Amino acid sequence: MTAICQEKIKNLNEIVDYTDFFLSNPRNMREKRFRTVEGQDAAQRMKRVRDVFANVDDWNVESFKKRFEALAAETGETTGRFIHPTRLA
Repeated sequence: MTAICQEKIKNLNEIVDYTDFFLSNPRNMREKRFRTVEGQDAAQRMKRVRDVFANVDDWNVESFKKRFEALAAETGETTGRFIHPTRLA
C-alpha cells in the first residue's frame, strides 16, 4: 500500500486517507468517492480500462500509473475518472 501513495503523502499520518479503500467495504465508501464512480459512462470507462490492462505483463505501480495517465491523456479525462471505478471494481 505504501508504494502506491508514497509520492502523495507528506508524513505517515496521512496514509489512512490514501489507503482506506484497501481496507473498507466498497459499500461504505464516502459519498464523494462514490459519486466519482457512478454514472452512465462509468461502465464505458471500465471497458476502456479492461482493454488497456488486458495484456499487461509488468504488474507494478509504475506500469499502472503510466497506463492510467496515457488513458487519461487519450480521452481528455482525469486519471481519477478511471482509477476510482477500478478501485471500486
